[in-house]
Amino acid sequence: MAAEHLPPTAFRCPAQRARPTCPWLVLLRTFARARLLAEHDFGPAVLTGAGRIVRQEWLELDQIHAEVTVDAFTIWPDHLCGVLWVDQTGRLFSGSPHPSLRSVVHEFRRRSTTRLHAAGLVPGGPVWQVGFDYQVIREESALERLRQFITRTESRWVLNPSVPAFEASLPHGVAGAPVGPQPDR
Repeated sequence: MAAEHLPPTAFRCPAQRARPTCPWLVLLRTFARARLLAEHDFGPAVLTGAGRIVRQEWLELDQIHAEVTVDAFTIWPDHLCGVLWVDQTGRLFSGSPHPSLRSVVHEFRRRSTTRLHAAGLVPGGPVWQVGFDYQVIREESALERLRQFITRTESRWVLNPSVPAFEASLPHGVAGAPVGPQPDR
């Protein structure tokens, strides 16, 4: 499956501490690194039924949360790697209805797991690893490099599945120092 690349949103991430709207790199792994999202045989990866449900739920995030915009993403047999824009403008005030990145990812995992179990594609139990990795993307040039990385890495991963696709090949300077993994509780 080719990497998804949706129309970019205007870059609005100031370098200050208060980041009202910023893109975040998110990496979710399947439980026990189960290869249930895609298959491949010496060619492009093909989404499984489970992968198609995960893709649909990921694309619907910005319909569920008005403050979220889905950007570039790709799905591997045991990973989902994508960029989300989350507007956190109102989060400075207590009781804000604006979602955090953590709550958006939690909602995605809950919805996708529920649908996968209901469809009988995953027989009960966990679908996703506890926690997820994320990084804020502070510069437009880093965002563009990351979009290219998402597109290029998938084809490289398909050609050499023994190389850990994400950790070993994240381009330098994409998002600064990594933060994660973080528990999603």
